[in-house]
Amino acid sequence: RTLEDLRAHPEVLTKQQQVGLRFYKEFQVRIPRAEVALLEAEVIEELHAIDKDLVGVTCGSYRRGKSSCGHVDILITHSKGSSMSGVLHALVGRLHARGFLTDDLSFGSGGNKYMGVCKSTLPRSAIPPAAGAETGGAEGDGGDQSE
Repeated sequence: RTLEDLRAHPEVLTKQQQVGLRFYKEFQVRIPRAEVALLEAEVIEELHAIDKDLVGVTCGSYRRGKSSCGHVDILITHSKGSSMSGVLHALVGRLHARGFLTDDLSFGSGGNKYMGVCKSTLPRSAIPPAAGAETGGAEGDGGDQSE
């Protein structure tokens, strides 16, 4: 089947496949490091609104210092070792209310893993000047193609 066939008959697709089809072109484009920093800032802002001791660390290509990312992974922990029960559900709810999350793809049955589609609600001018700076990796390396 072609993409055009699928667009003509979306009823044959799962909800997640429909989201993938709708954002197909966008998902082919890597996310610049500075934009990942902006997305990270929004998630951390909402984490701190839930509990100031929650910590969000962006992992994957971003943590390895790549200039672009295929997707954004954020690991959430509590600095004092407190229970994380309900934190992810609360965070997802807050990010939806903010307009940051646009589509849900999956929510782990244990409430410990979420995948969705997001868009920044902050102006690009909110990106800190140092956020786009390389912290590792070779310049012009084309990013980490494995993610």
